[in-house]
Amino acid sequence: MRYHKCVTSSLPPGVNHNDNNDDIEEIRPPPPPMGMDKTKPRAREKGKVTSSNLSVRTERSARSKKIMAQMTQLNLTLEKHITETVGLTKYLLLLQDVSQFDPEDQEATKMVKASIREKYNLKNN
Repeated sequence: MRYHKCVTSSLPPGVNHNDNNDDIEEIRPPPPPMGMDKTKPRAREKGKVTSSNLSVRTERSARSKKIMAQMTQLNLTLEKHITETVGLTKYLLLLQDVSQFDPEDQEATKMVKASIREKYNLKNN
């Protein structure tokens, strides 16, 4: 009985194992991921203040302060408009005809009108 030697290969069929493959570049696996011991010093370096990132931080800080000042001014303007709107609403309430209201609502409206007139020292029409 004859025994045959079995050879397994990852090469596709028809490719000779003994071919000279000098013209094929060797494929290298990617480097392993960076370990914690190398990452921490790099992170510390990123946190250090240098002249380039100091100027960027200063510029950002200046822009932030400018934006905050604009926001404050906008809030003051908004509060002023709200106050004016509330005042106008009160005066419109004084001019409103309440004769069509039911008696309970007429009485409540008269009380509100009286408090507005008292607050702003207005004469009763």
